[in-house]
Amino acid sequence: MSRTGDRTTGEKADLGQGELRHVPRLPAPLPKVCHPVRRQDEEPRAVYQSECEGLGLQIGCIVFWLRFCYNNKTNLDLVKIKMIININYDLKGSILDIGGGGEAIIGQMYGDRVTAIDNRQEELDEAPNCCTRLLMDAEKLSFFDGSFDNVTFFYTLMYMSEEIQRKAIFEATRVLKTGGIMCIWDCAISSAYPEPFVVDLDIQFTDKRIHTSYGIVKLDPQSSDSISQLLKNAGLNIVSLKEESGQFNITCRKD
Repeated sequence: MSRTGDRTTGEKADLGQGELRHVPRLPAPLPKVCHPVRRQDEEPRAVYQSECEGLGLQIGCIVFWLRFCYNNKTNLDLVKIKMIININYDLKGSILDIGGGGEAIIGQMYGDRVTAIDNRQEELDEAPNCCTRLLMDAEKLSFFDGSFDNVTFFYTLMYMSEEIQRKAIFEATRVLKTGGIMCIWDCAISSAYPEPFVVDLDIQFTDKRIHTSYGIVKLDPQSSDSISQLLKNAGLNIVSLKEESGQFNITCRKD
């Protein structure tokens, strides 16, 4: 999911078009659904995905709300965390990047070794032409068992409910080879409703530095502990867990 998919100081951040000082509260309680709000390079955009029908009115309200916040330069706590992230993993072999549209961070790092999937065509269209890109749902991967040496989730799980996270991790484990590595970068979210949760990141790898923001409005919280438990339930062994200022990186292996 594009989010179908970071960074550290604990300071409030500027979204690039002036500091936003006030966010109107969303108009009504939402059903159990995720509404991604993502932005790259100072060009705001909003994308939405639902797990149920009948959300047209509520989605319309959220679109209005986001435009109001942006156009009036009003929002202040929209960005909860600002961080710099350095990615140093030296993954060997093939890589399936789940939620790999948009910035395609993993694709930019590893090039043609990466197969990036996303359930939103517009996210794939925005991604640089650096790897294989496929329209696919993380809950139902169209790959044979044990197809990949590695699987990555880069700020992808935050856009899923806990149940969708569980299904996506089980599917990712299925297509991961025995002895393969799964790497997850994501953030702890204690609350993302009614105010959205947004993280503002500077991502550093090799000679590149990319600035982006990831945001979400949803009811399900998440933490490194909750994600670790889902990984263990899928039969994976945690190799390392690093956490700083609410951002975490988990590496696990399929034995």
